[in-house]
Amino acid sequence: MNYIALMNEVIDYIEENLNTAINIDELANRFCVSKYYFIRIFKAVTNYTVKEYVDKRRITEAAKELIKNKKNIIDIAFEFGYESHETFTRQFKRIFSITPMELKKKGAIIFGYEKIIIVERDFKNLNKDLVVDFQVVHEKELKLLGKMTQFDPSNEQSIAELTPFVESFVSDYIEKRNICRMYNVVMNQNEISQFGYFTAFKYQDNIQEVDLGEMVIQETTYAVFKYRADLGEIHRTVMNDICRTIVISDLSFNKIGIEFFLVFEEDYFETNEYTIYVPVKK
Repeated sequence: MNYIALMNEVIDYIEENLNTAINIDELANRFCVSKYYFIRIFKAVTNYTVKEYVDKRRITEAAKELIKNKKNIIDIAFEFGYESHETFTRQFKRIFSITPMELKKKGAIIFGYEKIIIVERDFKNLNKDLVVDFQVVHEKELKLLGKMTQFDPSNEQSIAELTPFVESFVSDYIEKRNICRMYNVVMNQNEISQFGYFTAFKYQDNIQEVDLGEMVIQETTYAVFKYRADLGEIHRTVMNDICRTIVISDLSFNKIGIEFFLVFEEDYFETNEYTIYVPVKK
């Protein structure tokens, strides 16, 4: 079964029917899948339950209507399938931490939940569940040379600013030295919102760069994942995939000073494929 194609059809159907009642039995029947498998596939591919996805998309679209239209709150609530003002307000505040009235008065900017982008990747059955495909490997100590910056993983603009940082490193170092493999290391620097992002290549004795820093990643075991898309666009899906897979696989994250690192081979611009190494322990 092509899970990606199926879920793309399901998401399109949900998006076209956000203002009507949607339930799992109806969806499973419509797409000719048993309810049991439908629940597993939807959760694995989207990292949401059907109810979570529908609730967040419905309330996001309702919030947009509140901001741009002069309709009464109750009318918008009814339009999106809510039975009462109270139910709508309770759900709204649960997701956005403000009430519909507060949003309407202040015209606040909210970061809602847009239509999900279904990321193409492979899956496998594990412990009676469906998870994104991965391998467990053991790697020796890794010594890198590179440059460090910081970013806020909860801020889309901050994540977007990593792209020119990496592109500059590729231009200044990777291309000039014909280096075949680039590493991007993500680490939590014990700050609430700031993470470190170290873009690098493997240490070589014959390369001396006074403006580059060194990093040593200790020998350890990794869960290894492959993706074929711009990480900046799919980072939420990737992080949810990793967390869910680690839990289901009975592994645990190994705190060795980094969260994970990405490896980009020289054919990345042709394949759009990269590998993510997450330190784990059994």
